[in-house]
Amino acid sequence: INMQSAFLIASKRYTEKQAGALFFVFGISQFLFQTPAGYIMDYSDKKVHLLAFAAIATTTLTVITAMTAEENGANLGWMIFIKFL
Repeated sequence: INMQSAFLIASKRYTEKQAGALFFVFGISQFLFQTPAGYIMDYSDKKVHLLAFAAIATTTLTVITAMTAEENGANLGWMIFIKFL
């Protein structure tokens, strides 16, 4: 997260407030989905498949966040949506 924050601030001229809001939403989404995800993993017979899907999805969404970032946080709403997923 720190590398992505540094990238957004240095390369895309995001303010610290914009980067903070983006990563606040990311933290809240982790908080909201961690318990349901743990429940699903506890009662699933396909743990490896679910974990692989989660890893690929997380990586993909992180790359999409970095690739679609616009200068000065012009698309901050889109970025927040992607981080919430």
